[in-house]
Amino acid sequence: MNAPGRLPSRACTTSTPPASSPAARCCPRLCPRPFPRLPPLLLPLLLLLPLLGLALGCAMFDTGMSEAKDLQRVGVPAQAQILTIGETGLTVNDNPVITLDVEVRPADRPPYRGTIKRLLVSRLEVPQFQPGRVIPVRFDPRDPSRVSFDLGPPKAARTGDPFVDHFTPSQAALGSPLVPPPPTPALYRGGDDEAGDTRALIENNYLLLGASAFTGGAADPRQAAQQGARLGAALVVIYGETRDTPDAALAPLPFHPRALFAGVAGVAGSAAASGGDLAADTAGATATIGSLPPRPPADHEATYWGRSQPPLLGIMFRPLDQHEKDRLLRSDGIVVELVTNDSPAAAAHIQQGDIILAIDGKAILDPRAAPAFLRSIAGRKVRIDLLRDSAPHAVEVQLNPAAP
Repeated sequence: MNAPGRLPSRACTTSTPPASSPAARCCPRLCPRPFPRLPPLLLPLLLLLPLLGLALGCAMFDTGMSEAKDLQRVGVPAQAQILTIGETGLTVNDNPVITLDVEVRPADRPPYRGTIKRLLVSRLEVPQFQPGRVIPVRFDPRDPSRVSFDLGPPKAARTGDPFVDHFTPSQAALGSPLVPPPPTPALYRGGDDEAGDTRALIENNYLLLGASAFTGGAADPRQAAQQGARLGAALVVIYGETRDTPDAALAPLPFHPRALFAGVAGVAGSAAASGGDLAADTAGATATIGSLPPRPPADHEATYWGRSQPPLLGIMFRPLDQHEKDRLLRSDGIVVELVTNDSPAAAAHIQQGDIILAIDGKAILDPRAAPAFLRSIAGRKVRIDLLRDSAPHAVEVQLNPAAP
């Protein structure tokens, strides 16, 4: 008999069966019951459940490509300004799937706010999707809330040139004035740290136009140069095994990422974790732990770069993340992710990791408004108030004039 308030005992209460009985070897209350006989029509349905789960899983893990392809067919092209960028928590081959709040600017109706719910971007291009950047989109004229990134015109038929057939354009240079390119772009061989190469090029005022990636035998650098010339590239960086062509020799890339200033590494790490410039985490490091695996010779990549006009200030920035807001007990300002060489910001010794609070006496309450405000004061000498290692600083900056 069990005491009041206690669960019934799990002990077997049946009488002891004969030794030859199966029950002598198993208590009915402790042993699992045999699986019941299934109706004939139920077994095929159970066998289909894994396939159904796989189909549902694929539908749930949507990178936004299905909507983009549909709007590519029925949508209307327009320009949109990025208002905010957010994370979805999804990645594909270490490339993040992001969400964008945008202001869509149709040609035939007033601007309105919309959301690109999911957009898969290269991790190297995340810094280019800054608030204030204008990007091409498509929207559904019957349901304008449906907005997607414009994938561009359909790819042309294969030409046999891998640098053309496997080219993917970048939106990094969209809307940015570029220096007229040379007739033939300079060719360089990339180093072992492609992320470091990318950061070094951005620091030297180059903007990514696109990339070609493919596998195969030794590549012909002359084809990469021809593709770069078609794109208006100032230089092309090639990775992987190449043919020995005297008329298209590859020099080592002459640019190296700027060394980080003391005390900045902690901020750079948090920037990378929050969806900022992923190259910022290791750029400029003087030592490494272990080494990256070498790129297989058959893995080819070429990146095409245009030279930008002198920037107004010369920084890449992002809003404060939640950790920084909690630590500083404030939400205004912008975090400097990168400073370009020979820029007004570099001349004023603005550093990566600085938090700019005000420009020309105007507090930065909305990071999305900073690019337009800088354009409105182009060419002036202004004061910039910032935090460096949580301490207040102020610098005078002579801004460049706006590009013609």
